[in-house]
Amino acid sequence: MTGLSSIVLAMPQIIMLELDLSTLQRAIGGGSYVRGAEYARQQAVQHVTWDVGETALHGTVRGQKGNVYQTAAFFSLADGQPAEFEMGACTCPLERNCKHVVALVLSVLEPGSPGSARPERPQPDWRQPLDSLSPWI
Repeated sequence: MTGLSSIVLAMPQIIMLELDLSTLQRAIGGGSYVRGAEYARQQAVQHVTWDVGETALHGTVRGQKGNVYQTAAFFSLADGQPAEFEMGACTCPLERNCKHVVALVLSVLEPGSPGSARPERPQPDWRQPLDSLSPWI
C-alpha cells in the first residue's frame, strides 16, 4: 500500500489531509504495520483527536488483554504536499512507532482510501424498494 490516502476527522469542523502512507509504512516496518492494520480493522481505536498545533493525532487504542494505550502520531505538513508521518509515541512497552500508532492512523483514513480500516458504505440498490411493489405492477 503506497501512495496517498485521505484523513478525515469529524471534529467541530471536518479536516481533510492527504497523507503519504508510504512514510508510515517505512517508519513502522512490515510486521508491526500488518498487526496495526488488523487492530484498525478490528476497531481497536477507541478515541481520536487532531491537535492542530502539534499536527498530531492523539488517541486511545485497545491492545491485547484489554490494555488501553495512549497513542500519538506526528506529521509534517508542507504547503501543496501530502502530510508525511514523522513519528509515533505510545504508552505500550515498545513506546514508539508501534502497531498501535498504525491502528490510530489507519482508523481515520477516508473509506475507500488505500489502507483505510473504515469500510465504504454500501450504495443502496434502487431495485430493492421496487421489488416490494412487484405484486401491484
